[in-house]
Amino acid sequence: MLCVLFDLKNWETFCLSPSFCQQKEIEKLKYMHRNPVVRGLVASPEDWRWSSYRSYAYGEAGLVRINDWIWWEEKIRRGAG
Repeated sequence: MLCVLFDLKNWETFCLSPSFCQQKEIEKLKYMHRNPVVRGLVASPEDWRWSSYRSYAYGEAGLVRINDWIWWEEKIRRGAG
């Protein structure tokens, strides 16, 4: 399996094994979710209003849509008509 993850330092990182890809995905999500905490904007990741953390950690719907293909399909359908 080949997947591509984009990052700012190397532009793209090629992953050859699914487990490596999953590790990189988790690494990127942790970095992204911890960013507001590190910057001193909130006390914990779930406190950041625009974070997808609560969706990943607790399965809760929030302001950030995670893999919501039904929403996108409906938006496309309405726009095409």
